Amino acid sequence: MALFYAPAVAAYLAGICILPKIQPLRFIGLAIVTFAAFAVLLLPLFIGTAYDVYRNVPLPSDASLPPLLTTIPFDLSEKAWYYPYIVQLAQAVHRIFPFARGLFEDKVANLWCAVHSSGIHKLHQYDSSLLSRAALALTLTFIAPPCALLFFSPKREVILPAFAATAWGFFLCSYQVHEKNVLLPLLPMTLLLAREGGMKPAIRAWVGYANILACWTMFPLLKRDELRIPYFVLTGLWAYLLGLPPLKVGAYMISGHDGGLDVLSKIIHMGTYLAIVAWHFGEAFVPPPEEKPDIWVVANVCVGAAGFGFCYLWCLWRAIQASGLLKQKVAVVKKTQ
Repeated sequence: MALFYAPAVAAYLAGICILPKIQPLRFIGLAIVTFAAFAVLLLPLFIGTAYDVYRNVPLPSDASLPPLLTTIPFDLSEKAWYYPYIVQLAQAVHRIFPFARGLFEDKVANLWCAVHSSGIHKLHQYDSSLLSRAALALTLTFIAPPCALLFFSPKREVILPAFAATAWGFFLCSYQVHEKNVLLPLLPMTLLLAREGGMKPAIRAWVGYANILACWTMFPLLKRDELRIPYFVLTGLWAYLLGLPPLKVGAYMISGHDGGLDVLSKIIHMGTYLAIVAWHFGEAFVPPPEEKPDIWVVANVCVGAAGFGFCYLWCLWRAIQASGLLKQKVAVVKKTQ
């Protein structure tokens, strides 16, 4: 889960070592702390492995070895003293990055599941290695802009929207995402409410929209756990307190010049809220056809993935605004005129 924030953290820390001036001592200090943190995290694993070696506990059989070892371009001697440590480290990496479990395990509102479940293009026909590379490439494409903003403009104002945009990129594009992973981009995005001007209608509407949409995409999971009543009560209370549909529309009555939403955002939000309300009525009262028993879940995934894509773009735009790069560009243009 920490991987959702790790690239943004690395970009920010690298940025403050270079801008506004190069600070090699800070860079060296951060490098030492990073290596020390990894050492502390991996130390229990290596100590346990050393204890197993001392007790002659056998390693997993060749059939159960992590796939990472089969891709190493050189042979490892099973008699080498470091072989047990390499096996356990590879096993840890295999558990952290579960490529063997497939591109997605359940219906989740990200791009891959939306494309596959909607019938736009079936992805199970491709090899898992190709899908993992495609997921990596698309994830890097999505997280590169917010991370670049943090690197070239390491300001405090950029941190929250850039962290949220990076986490949205991971949620939408990465390999093997769970429904509850949506909480990771929601955390920095929701914290925007606590900043100065965070309760302005535009920010309030987008943060509230993202949270309501996320709760709705998890409704099939909540329904399975018999949590429908808490879902309706808490999301309704959230919408009421923030002045959002379907209970209030206060956040949408103010124009964009006064800190409100622009017309495009209003259209996106109102269209999504209408789709959510219609979906709930359809899911409750209209049985799915026999040939498409999961039609309501698929509709949930497609609408949710589209809405989360808009959330990613909004967070990225907020990060660009906070970076001040647009103001610098405008100033340069005025000087050249």
